Amino acid sequence: MRDARLLWSGLTLLAVAVLGAILTAGSLPGGVGWMNYMGSHHQMMWPWQDGAAATEPIPGATELILDAREFGFSPATVTVNEDVPVNLTLVNTGSLIHDLTIQELGFRIIAAAGESATGGLVPAALGTYGFECSIPGHAQAGMTGTLVVKGAP
Repeated sequence: MRDARLLWSGLTLLAVAVLGAILTAGSLPGGVGWMNYMGSHHQMMWPWQDGAAATEPIPGATELILDAREFGFSPATVTVNEDVPVNLTLVNTGSLIHDLTIQELGFRIIAAAGESATGGLVPAALGTYGFECSIPGHAQAGMTGTLVVKGAP
């Protein structure tokens, strides 16, 4: 009986040590701990977030760059011209995976932490459209913005 308790105590201590090492590694530069794990974990939990649904860039279109970080976009408002092709580039300077989704226009690009993604858009209708990071909880934390489509000059 004493040997069984000793074995369980040792295994518990080992499990705590391994968990501590994982959490500590996440706070180091280039770490693989919980913050980086959450990025890949988000992608595994919500498979519709994979890169397969990303919008393809349009060759030769003007590029607009948006910065994504925890938890916001910069700029938060982007203005484009109706029927003029544009490439939106999402530069993820955060430590979690982020995307840029314009639900009404069927537009979505996704970038892992420290990476960027570009997608093309030809806005065919005047108006104001909301965009967000569709990773669960991110829009609620403030990752939202506005795309304004105005008449061509």
